[in-house]
Order: sequence, then C-alpha cells, then structure tokens
Amino acid sequence: MPENTSSYDVIICGAGLAGLALARQLHLEQPDLSVALLDQQTSPLPEAAWKVGESTVEFGAHYLAENLQLGDYLDASQLKKMGLRFFIGASQGSLETRPEIGLSEFAPINTYQLDRGKLENDLRKMVENTEAFFAQGARITSVEINPDEEPHRVLYTHRVTKEEHELQCRWLVDATGRRRLVQRKLGLGREAKGYPCSSAWFRLPGRVDVGDLVPSEKTAWHERVPGGNRFYSTNHLCGEGYWVWLIPLSSNVTSVGIVTREDMHPFEEYRTYEKALQWLGENEPCLAQYLEGQEPIDFLAMKQYSYSSERIFSADRWCCIGEAGVFADPFYSPGTDFIAIAN
Repeated sequence: MPENTSSYDVIICGAGLAGLALARQLHLEQPDLSVALLDQQTSPLPEAAWKVGESTVEFGAHYLAENLQLGDYLDASQLKKMGLRFFIGASQGSLETRPEIGLSEFAPINTYQLDRGKLENDLRKMVENTEAFFAQGARITSVEINPDEEPHRVLYTHRVTKEEHELQCRWLVDATGRRRLVQRKLGLGREAKGYPCSSAWFRLPGRVDVGDLVPSEKTAWHERVPGGNRFYSTNHLCGEGYWVWLIPLSSNVTSVGIVTREDMHPFEEYRTYEKALQWLGENEPCLAQYLEGQEPIDFLAMKQYSYSSERIFSADRWCCIGEAGVFADPFYSPGTDFIAIAN
C-alpha cells in the first residue's frame, strides 16, 4: 500500500521476531493483504548484543525454514545446532565426571542457533522489499479496539519528526513484546503458575567452548562427540534449582545465561555481571575459572520473568503473539515454537 494510505487489512505492532515473522508469512501466503508494521526501533539493530532467544528446536526451526522459506538463509548465515545437551550431577568436580545427555552427531532434522540481532536485521530488509508499510521509529501512543466490523485504530508518533499518525485496520496484532500493549489495555494479564524463576544473561566475544573445560588428555570423553562438536549444542550445566546455558552465535560471540528458582538462588545473588561471576564461582567453578578476566558485550537480568494471559486471540479481530501474549522462561527454544503456532 502507498505510504499515505491509512487503512490496512492488518496492523502489526512491533517488529521483533514474532512481528517480522508474521509480516513475512502474510506476504508469502496472502500477498493481496495490505499490511502495516510499526516499531519503535530503527535499522540497523545491534548485531550481537541484542536479545536472548537463540536456541531453536525442530518445530520452530521448521517454521522458519519451510513456512517462511528461510532454509537457505539459515544454512548460510546462522549456526547449525547439535541439539540440546545437559550436564547434570555434582557441579564442584570435573565436567567429564558428570552425567551427560546429548547427541554424538548432528540430527537429520536441522535446528539452529539464532544470532537474533543478525536475523532480525535481515528479516527487516526482507519486509522492506515487500509492499508492506513499515514505519520504523514509530512510538505507539494508543490503540482503540472495536467490536463487530468496526475498524481498530492505532495512533503513533514518529520519534524523530514528532509527527502524529492514525491508522486503522481490520485485524490488530500485538507483537510489542513485554510491553504487552493489548494485554495491559484490556486487563488480561495473569501471573504464571509454578515456582517463581529469575534469570541473567550476557554475551562474550569469541568462542566459549564447553570442551575446553575438560583436559585434552581425557580422550575417551572428547571422542564420544567427534570433532569437538559439543560446542554447537545448546549446552546446559544443571544443578539443584538452576541451569546455566552456553550458546554459540554466528557473529563469533557466545551467549551465557543463568536461570534459577527464586526460592533457592535469589535474583539478588547474580543481578550484575560481577555478582554473576561470583555466583558461577560458587555453583559452576570450572566455568567461572574459564571465564575469568573476560569482559561482556552486554548484560541483562530479569526477576520473576514468567507471566500469562487470560486470552491472546479474540473474535473481535485482535491477537497477541510472541512475548506480547505469554512468556514461559529463557529456555527459549519453545519460545520460537510459540511464535510459530500463534502466527
């Protein structure tokens, strides 16, 4: 649609992974629809120091590769993943003595470690090359949700020009992430059930290889997974009430994260990078020693991150996708699955 058009079939609020994926899916499957995509950010996004959510499993990977026709792109631009891998048991001893659950070779069905900053930048370029209206730097100030067949309305202000704009649509899609535009407006938010959990994560330059935590002379351990390919797994170091993840990314950085049950490992114990290293020293000393002296590219932390919603789809022609709907936890492989199912 031309830029001066103010009425669309679909308005997608938010251009993270969920919103960008839906915009591409609609272009591929229903190219006659008029689509507007609104986002506060402007391109280019930071490549490596961006969002958690790198690891995919088969469902989400299939959606990206087949439904969004990104198979060749993923093979060329992202790292192929060697499944999920778990090291359990006593964390104070040597890593090679801990029980290990994981693949010894790559699975026949591809999954990927997603460098989210790179992926979202590339998806933005793909969307820009379609007929969709993509307003970047658009700060949404209000939404009006109407019943029956009356159009929904979205007001936004451009961050640079300060100009105000009003759009209307048949279908309104909230993909604003944890801002949860529609959920908050309609009072649909619900607390997640179960034990409260918290998390912190950071990215380090270069390769953080779980294989380096085991001496090279331990040949039997190294040969169980030929070629040093444990590095390409989503590696989890698991202890009582926590896990630590290690995920490689194609931009030559490694994502490291801590996830804990709040009642067993309180958030305050690792809410800064310095505290996180100290926490690792107490709970995963082999990894802490390996990371000593390294400076992070970024650091983020989130207390009691989970939430739910009374509803995420409505017969009144609105829906909430991605983190604008529900959020389980930073074991984010299912997060891409949830995006795929909702879209």
